[in-house]
Amino acid sequence: MAAKYNFAYEATTNWNQLNPAFLSQHQVVLFLDTRPEAPAQRKAFEDFMEHGGAWMGFHFAGFALTPSDYPQNWDWYHQKFLGSGEYLSNTWRPTSAVLRVEDSTHPATRNLPATFKSAPNEWYRWKNNLRANPDIKVLLSIDPASFPLGTGPKPNEIWHSGDYPVVWTNQKYKMIYLNMGHNDLDDNQHTNKELSFTLANETQNQLIVDSLQWLGGRNYNDGQAGLHLYNYHRHSYNNGDLIQKTSPSAPGAIHTPFRYAVPPATKRRSQACPSSKSGTASMDLYR
Repeated sequence: MAAKYNFAYEATTNWNQLNPAFLSQHQVVLFLDTRPEAPAQRKAFEDFMEHGGAWMGFHFAGFALTPSDYPQNWDWYHQKFLGSGEYLSNTWRPTSAVLRVEDSTHPATRNLPATFKSAPNEWYRWKNNLRANPDIKVLLSIDPASFPLGTGPKPNEIWHSGDYPVVWTNQKYKMIYLNMGHNDLDDNQHTNKELSFTLANETQNQLIVDSLQWLGGRNYNDGQAGLHLYNYHRHSYNNGDLIQKTSPSAPGAIHTPFRYAVPPATKRRSQACPSSKSGTASMDLYR
C-alpha cells in the first residue's frame, strides 16, 4: 500500500518514542491496536493532537473497560477525543457486515459506494451515544441488512437490531477511528490460523487510503493519480507498527511526503472480548 501510494513509514514497538521531540517530526500517528499507558506518553499525544496533529486508530485502540487490563482511566482520550467512552459489548465470531456511508462528502468516504460489504470483523458497541455528541460525525455505520450479525455461540454475541457507528471523526481534531481490525482466527482448533484479512477488501482499503491522505493534509483533485509521496521503507505489522523518519515538509504540499508515526502493537488475541482482556485485536495492516 505504501509503495502504491508513495508514502513512507518505519516500524516501532517502542512507546517511549511517543514524545514531543519525536512527534514534532510527523504529521500522522496511527494506533493499530492499543493505546499508550504511561502518563508522559499520553500527555505528549494529547498535546500533539491539540496542536494540529493527525491520528488514525483501529479496533482495540478505542477499547476501555473497567475493570479490565485496559480500564477507562484516560478521560481526555475516551470521553473527549474518541467520544465513545467504554466498550460495552461485541459480536462474535468475526463476520462481514454491510456498512452504510452516512456522509458521502467527507474526504475519507467520498470514493465509497452508498453501502458495501466489509472484511470480517469483531464489531464493538460503546457505552456513549456518539450521535448525541455534537463534535462527533459518524461516517459509517452498520446497515440493517447485516442483521443478524455474528454467529455466537452466546446469544448476546449476535446482534439482531440497533444503531452501531463503526467509523467516525471528532470534528475538533484531525482524526478518524475505524472499528475494523480483528481478523477471524482458528481458535476453535487452537491453531490461531488467520481465516480472514482486514486488507483483503478493496472498498475498505479505499477508505483507509483516502483517510490517510486526508489526515496527511493532501490536497488532490478527484481522480488524480500518482501522488508524489515518499516511501522510506517497508515493515510488516507482525514486527511492530509504523514510523517514518523523513524530514518535515509543509502539510498539504502536493509533491511532499506524508510522515506517519504508528505506536506499538501488543500480542494478538484469538478470542472475543471478555470482561477482562488479556490481549489485543488481530490485524493485518501493511502486511
